[in-house]
Amino acid sequence: MSDMRAEMHTRIDGLRAEMLGEIKSLRSEMMGEIEKLRSEVHRNFRWLVGIILGVLFPMWVTVILTILFKK
Repeated sequence: MSDMRAEMHTRIDGLRAEMLGEIKSLRSEMMGEIEKLRSEVHRNFRWLVGIILGVLFPMWVTVILTILFKK
């Protein structure tokens, strides 16, 4: 009876170790994907800020020049 119990504990420990390995593997894969998404969002945010500034700066220059030279 104790042999069966020891065998079951060994089996459970093996399964636990296997599951922990799978979890560690999935966690590292997920962290890699999160890092890719983070860099992509950062790059897209830079583009967004550039486009916004590229549109707003000439607009404000035009508004200011219009106000200055209005007669």
